[in-house]
Amino acid sequence: MRLYSHWQPQLQDPYIGQLAVLVIAPTFYSAMLYWSLGIIIQLVAPQHSPLSAKNLKICFLVADFISLIVQAVGGGIAGSAITQEDLDLGSRYIRVFCFEALSI
Repeated sequence: MRLYSHWQPQLQDPYIGQLAVLVIAPTFYSAMLYWSLGIIIQLVAPQHSPLSAKNLKICFLVADFISLIVQAVGGGIAGSAITQEDLDLGSRYIRVFCFEALSI
C-alpha cells in the first residue's frame, strides 16, 4: 500500500486502504491480548477474578467485534464520501474507536 501510494501520490485508493488497515488492525491485536488474559487468569488465580475466564473472553471479544463492524462501516462511508457531510459521518463512525479503547 505505502509503496503504491509513493509511486502514485495523486490516487486516493492507496490512502484509503492504508487508513483501513491502520484502523482495523488494533482490533485483532487487542482480541489476542484478551484471549491471553483469559488463559492467564484461568491458570494463575481464577478465584480472584470477578469474571470467569470464559466470560471475560466473551465480554471483550464481543466488544471488539462490535467496534470492528462499526469502524468498517465508518471507513466505508468515509472512503466513498463525495461530500463533506458524508466524510464527517464516516469520521463519526470511526470515532467509535474510543469505545474499543474504553473496553480495554
